[in-house]
Amino acid sequence: DLGVQVGLHPEGLDPERRLALEETSGGGAGGSSKDAGDVRRFLNRILGLPVRGQNLLFGYFTEVLEAEVKAAKAEGKYSEGVSDLSGSNIRIESTRTVLKDSGEGKNGGSSGGASGGKLLGGAELKRTRVLIDRGVSFDVALGILAANRRNPRDGFYRMRREMFGRAQIVLALAKVGAKNVFGIWRPNTGASFFEMDVDDLTQKYVKYDERDEASACAPWTATYELTEHKCMHGATCERGAGCTAGSRAVRCCILSGAVVPAWGVLERVLERHEHRFNKSDRGMRAVKVVAEDGTKVVGIRYPEDLIPEVKERIAQEWSSSIAMAAAAAAAA
Repeated sequence: DLGVQVGLHPEGLDPERRLALEETSGGGAGGSSKDAGDVRRFLNRILGLPVRGQNLLFGYFTEVLEAEVKAAKAEGKYSEGVSDLSGSNIRIESTRTVLKDSGEGKNGGSSGGASGGKLLGGAELKRTRVLIDRGVSFDVALGILAANRRNPRDGFYRMRREMFGRAQIVLALAKVGAKNVFGIWRPNTGASFFEMDVDDLTQKYVKYDERDEASACAPWTATYELTEHKCMHGATCERGAGCTAGSRAVRCCILSGAVVPAWGVLERVLERHEHRFNKSDRGMRAVKVVAEDGTKVVGIRYPEDLIPEVKERIAQEWSSSIAMAAAAAAAA
């Protein structure tokens, strides 16, 4: 038991040290709530342990952290900050206001229920619809590889089994500072939000020899051209013409403006419906996009079909907050 080994478990301790441990850990009930999740406090406290205990506990901490990060990446909920939405052609189709705070709650908090904070009077939550061609031609892929090749495993890979009657090709490049974790590029969807560790990569794919990378051109280009206006399933797609799975062209919805005050509602609505979406749309990812005309948008990528429910719920919470403020004022 790790707690026994590092002296943080009452087993084997004398009465005096047992009492001190219980007082420090909040009576043995798992610690005080104010300490929960406080990493700085945790790291400072382990400095008081013997060196062996420090090494054991910190090693356990780093392993748990790595496991949590890996799980979050697999679920599409991990974010390293603001991601750039890139593509060969980016166009902003429209921008409109989803919701505007009337300013009635500046003193009472018309929007306090949305996230526990308040919008400034007149603040707006905006929706921007962006059309992106995510495709990467083989020539561009070669350029990316030439500019970033640092690892012997970097290069083009072919999936071990065909999908939709075609060979599936990816470009894999080792992440800087992590030689066993790879960023992935595909001909139809460009750079992936999700990384792949070396075990998954070699289990699912076979690497092209560096001297034979030109052989990847034909299957890469076939997928690139097929998905320009169609889904990746091809002519036999059972979903019909409306299917956009794996298509180069994708419409993204970006929410900007008063996102933080509405965060709680946005998160709860997305969690309720996350089973409907693929991994890239299950997390509230901060993104930046620069259109062909130079227009920049920074915000949260969010499924557009959930916005009506978000708008309804935020409006309900704002109305409730206004009513509570009015009642409190009347009572005073």
